Amino acid sequence: MATWQDFVEKEGATLSQESSFSMLSETPCSEKLSGSSQASACLLSTLTSAVCSQHAMDLGKLQVDLKNMQMEMNGFQQKVMKTLQKLEDTVSHLMDLVNQLDTRSVDVEQRLMEEEDRGTARSKVLAFLLPRERQLREKSLILEKMLSVRNTWLEELSQKFRAKE
Repeated sequence: MATWQDFVEKEGATLSQESSFSMLSETPCSEKLSGSSQASACLLSTLTSAVCSQHAMDLGKLQVDLKNMQMEMNGFQQKVMKTLQKLEDTVSHLMDLVNQLDTRSVDVEQRLMEEEDRGTARSKVLAFLLPRERQLREKSLILEKMLSVRNTWLEELSQKFRAKE
């Protein structure tokens, strides 16, 4: 498969060969023409060779420009590929960080939920125990009063028995 550059090089070589051939074959010396037709043929030959050589020069410049442009394009393409590779690496690194953060956040949420569950259980236990504690304090106060009343009664009784003896 021929590339554009091969085509341009081939056509440039063909044109330069044709221009040199036409310059040799169309010289006024090779033809025996009358004065005015000889002058116009000479002028035509000169113009044709000038145009052909100009086209060959333009074609050469275009080839050089094309090679330079291809080199610039390859350089640019390499820079773009390096940049894309760096970008992919950065995105991959960021995705790893996001996954790590997701895992950490899931762990933290789970710990928080467990702590909330423990806190809820503690609250329920406290809600149950606080009224029981109040009831037990009230009962202990009642029992202490009863004990103190009984102690007082027993002391009075013991003093009465001592007094009788």
